[in-house]
Amino acid sequence: MNTPTALMARARDKELDSVCTWAESMSEASLGGLFRSTYDQVYDGARTGRYKLSQLYKTEKIYFGTIIEINLQRWQNLEDGNLLDYKINGIEVDCKYSIKEGGWMIPKEALGHICLLCSSVDEGLKRSTWSLGVIRVIDSDLSEGRNQDKKHTLNEEAKNKIWWIHHNKALPLNLFLSIPQDHLELIFKDIDVERKGQERVNHLLRCVQQRPIPRNAICTVARQLDPMKRVRKNGGARSTLKHEGILVLCGHWQSHQKIVHELNLPAIDSSEFIATKVEQVDKSGDGVAYIENNYWRAVDPSHPVRGQAPELPD
Repeated sequence: MNTPTALMARARDKELDSVCTWAESMSEASLGGLFRSTYDQVYDGARTGRYKLSQLYKTEKIYFGTIIEINLQRWQNLEDGNLLDYKINGIEVDCKYSIKEGGWMIPKEALGHICLLCSSVDEGLKRSTWSLGVIRVIDSDLSEGRNQDKKHTLNEEAKNKIWWIHHNKALPLNLFLSIPQDHLELIFKDIDVERKGQERVNHLLRCVQQRPIPRNAICTVARQLDPMKRVRKNGGARSTLKHEGILVLCGHWQSHQKIVHELNLPAIDSSEFIATKVEQVDKSGDGVAYIENNYWRAVDPSHPVRGQAPELPD
């Protein structure tokens, strides 16, 4: 992944090596989660119902880079720099973001200093990636052209100097970008009518079964105060969908996580939900859970309803 030029640059530069070592201490999963949570923060789905880049204003897309910079600083508790964004191990570092790899705009004050280069895109299953690299920028690394703020991009030769911590890694799933368009239209129907929030959450859990559903997706669809109420029983989706043979399991409860495991469903964490249609069977076995004094197995969403789903333990 890293070129001989990048390897040589790191070997000759103790400060660059120090920043690279610090960056390598952050796991791929944690960094990917940082990019995912920043997209969700900018979409602000709980208030706006938005879930993709094309729904943002141009200024909001620019704002994304600033939020990545801030979130990284808070997460890693980085000291403010005197000249640039941060101090990492006492070294001045500038954080630059671009949706398009190679589009980083380098300011004059960053010359001679180390830059963290971030890029990402959120465009569905095959085109949602993120990258993080490190480089010390010198004058000869910059292209001749510049923008109105007198900032330059890196030239092609300089790009070979980038030490990639992670390059073109898969961004954690944006659930809505993996849902067929006809289902999306059903889920987001009447999105601006508050009283329809419960119906939209019900549609989400009908359309997306046997896959983890993050809390943020529920908030984006519900767009109401206490959106989690729309998932629970006593009038929420769990009560309604029970009559359609659908279980709605919550990762917050260990008893639900046990059922998820027994039904051979994908694991969910404490902030996720998973829905599945079930049917009663005669005996225990692989993929069978014991719920409400009976044995149950998960079935395909297209499977005909054969009685209501059991009552889940709290």
